[in-house]
Amino acid sequence: MEGEVLPLKSQLLELQAQVNQLENTNLGALSANESLQADAVAKLQRISDSYKASADALKKRLKGDLLREKKRADAYKEKALEAHARAKGGQ
Repeated sequence: MEGEVLPLKSQLLELQAQVNQLENTNLGALSANESLQADAVAKLQRISDSYKASADALKKRLKGDLLREKKRADAYKEKALEAHARAKGGQ
């Protein structure tokens, strides 16, 4: 019986060593995963900030362009009305 116990103890020690190795590997993987998640969150935040800044700049530019075009349209309308009034008065 004692002869059977020694191989079992040896197998048990080997299995325990494998368990310890797997636990260490798991802890390393969990740590790497946390690091990758933090990195991904930081990158997404930078992308989000950059996108928001670009969108805000585009919105501001479009607002300015729209205002300029409105002023041009108003000036054109005013000139057209003056020309119409002159033409009507000349008849």
